[in-house]
Amino acid sequence: MDKILLQYGDVVLRQSDYATLAEGQWLNDMIIEFHSEYLEREVIPRDAKILLLRPATVHLIAHIQDPSQLHSALPPNLDKSQAIFIPINDGKPNVANSGSHWSLLVFLRSAATFYYYDSLHNSNINSARITARQLTPLLGIRQHPQLVSMWTPQQPNGADCGVCVIAATDFLVDKLLTIRGARINPSQLMQLSSADLAPTHKVRKGLRTMMKELSTFIANMNPEKLAKLQSQVRIGGKGTPRRKVKKITKSAGTDDRKLQATLQKLSVQPIAGIEEVNMFKDDGNVIHFANPKVHAAINSNTYAVYGRAQEKELTELVPGILSQLGPDSLASLRKLAEAYQQAQAQGGAGAEEDDEIPELVENFDKAEVSEVSETTEEKAE
Repeated sequence: MDKILLQYGDVVLRQSDYATLAEGQWLNDMIIEFHSEYLEREVIPRDAKILLLRPATVHLIAHIQDPSQLHSALPPNLDKSQAIFIPINDGKPNVANSGSHWSLLVFLRSAATFYYYDSLHNSNINSARITARQLTPLLGIRQHPQLVSMWTPQQPNGADCGVCVIAATDFLVDKLLTIRGARINPSQLMQLSSADLAPTHKVRKGLRTMMKELSTFIANMNPEKLAKLQSQVRIGGKGTPRRKVKKITKSAGTDDRKLQATLQKLSVQPIAGIEEVNMFKDDGNVIHFANPKVHAAINSNTYAVYGRAQEKELTELVPGILSQLGPDSLASLRKLAEAYQQAQAQGGAGAEEDDEIPELVENFDKAEVSEVSETTEEKAE
């Protein structure tokens, strides 16, 4: 049975997907999709206008007869994105599992150019040309873009093409974010050198570690355990002191007018449709705004959020807030999860069974064995 190991955003990773991260294995499209999902959620700011297309979307664009029919199924910001990362595969539309090589195509709007990176001597250049030709009508540009093949560090074996795509994507995304707003020659901006990319074994190990950590704390912070923790907190009831609350009604009209006047001086514009805003504090707590008013002056990197704020613990907002967490907040939530596990373990022998690491996480180490199917059969016996 191919068990689900991690559900992250729109990506579902199974044991067979994780097994492709072992040394010498060819990465499948789910690993590349997970990497893109992680970058868009955790690394790339929303106003950066950097888009990472998913492998399935690219395959559909490349092989459909009329790409214009895909408008409703494509990302809404496709024709406005300044940089678009496009994973290229040589798979055939009428042959299942026919692809054998990954490469990378990056469209830079400012240069009206597709930059092509291939770690195996331009093996996918024809597939890249087809994809670029099919994608061009969807980009909203008047001029016909050119395709430039860039020098790319070559893979050390026949299985690391997908890993090289991920390493190149990491470097180029970081470079684009670092020089945002600066005027740099596009050809220099998009160049790679051997020292720029992380070693392939470190990329594989980093992805495995990332998946383990995400899966561990999603498993530990399941709804049943949160319900148990909440039931242990006593709020009110017999024997608890009664609080006297004196309500003072204060008109916020004057303050609101002052705020509006200040925002107008900054030339901010309202942003509609914001359901919530969360501000993560150093102590691990979160300042939470529900349905706030948000104004922004993107050119001056100024944002104004106002409404009714509540300070909450991270655990109160799980799991809905997981997609918003950065590395520091993930670490804080992981510590909280460990503290809760220790507290429950001290409650008695009954709690020990609940606090065991779920079978979900244990499968990670077993998945790294090359003979995944034999390991699964032994476990079933």
